[in-house]
Amino acid sequence: MAKNDIQNNPHLDPEMKSFMLSEQEKWDKLNASLIKQFKDTRCHVEHGFARYRAAYVGDLNAVYVPDPDVGEMHAMTGDSLADEAMQFWREHKNKPLKDVAPELFAEMQEESDGLAAALESCGVKVIRNRDCEYPEAIVDNNAAWKGPKFCSIYGGPGYGRIMGDTFMQIWECGPVRQWEFATRAGTNELFKANPDLRYRSMPFPEPDVNMQGPGMIGIDNAAVKIFPNKHLLLGWGVPNKECIPETYQEETCHDHTSAGNPLGGKFMMERILEDEGYTYEEVFFDSNLTYHFDCFIMMIKEGVVGLPDAPNYGLMSEGLPKCLEGYTIIPIPLEDVARGAMNAPTIGDGRILIDDRCEETMRRLREHGIEPVPVKYSACWDTFNSGMDCSDAEIWRENDISEYEASLIEKESE
Repeated sequence: MAKNDIQNNPHLDPEMKSFMLSEQEKWDKLNASLIKQFKDTRCHVEHGFARYRAAYVGDLNAVYVPDPDVGEMHAMTGDSLADEAMQFWREHKNKPLKDVAPELFAEMQEESDGLAAALESCGVKVIRNRDCEYPEAIVDNNAAWKGPKFCSIYGGPGYGRIMGDTFMQIWECGPVRQWEFATRAGTNELFKANPDLRYRSMPFPEPDVNMQGPGMIGIDNAAVKIFPNKHLLLGWGVPNKECIPETYQEETCHDHTSAGNPLGGKFMMERILEDEGYTYEEVFFDSNLTYHFDCFIMMIKEGVVGLPDAPNYGLMSEGLPKCLEGYTIIPIPLEDVARGAMNAPTIGDGRILIDDRCEETMRRLREHGIEPVPVKYSACWDTFNSGMDCSDAEIWRENDISEYEASLIEKESE
């Protein structure tokens, strides 16, 4: 069958024809941009401390304010979202940020561009949608269940979690769940360029507006931290210790967790990654401090992490997980945790990007020989309580790339 000639198809009513032509134009432009940027990009994440080499970074081409009172958003942010942010969300829910707060939008645009520039200055290849309008199918991907519209600034783990040579799709919360759909043309380039790359996926969350958390069988991308030797640390937020037993019960597993739960983690490890050679352990953290595990633990470098400067580091169980035994723990001031200090991309060479307001955190990092790279990200964090690490997806992290470089030389000589 020949390609559909939309313009000259007499069976299309004018409204549908206009919509199809508009969507085709947007998809064609977006796909062309992504194919060019993703082409021949290495896709491999050795672990979360390895040298950062390629990232996908979000943009402000489709930033809509979420509704904090639908099921999954309430579960995720109800314990920790700042009152000012909650009020802003409720007042402007489902509206484009550039219309309701143009000055704030412009400031966030500068911050997003600044994050991309900071990563590039640290030697990271940055891929992003710089100027393409997103198709309506992406912006309104959750419309059938009256879920949140797209929030394109957060192009972080919602794109996909790369673990070694596995593209693990965990499906992030509603405002960014459609990321990989939007970038599918780029994902295809990754698989073409990386013959060892495999695809795995958690079940796609059910379209239920009352759903608490990331689906009946689900976890949150931000719950996963990748340690050396194929070891995963999964973190679940709960408001108090008394809630922990209920997170292991099917009937109540979503009732108290901010993003994902142990049953989802167990499903991922035993049903999806069972033949990948990964081990894992899990911890519970205080969701009154923050909602996502990647806003709770700062991955700094192998052997060094940051945790909240609180009793037992804000963990709900006594002692540290085994994977942190022998690690240096840098206590991060709670006021900086509240500013998004933990949500910090590490470069893997002793540098780490930090919200430029977090001066005490930067001082403590320097005391341990870590070089903070200050980046202004306050408008983004204060508006959505998600930071820089939520805004970038790790495509390539690897320390020794000599073998990969040798393979390129061999390929060129063929």
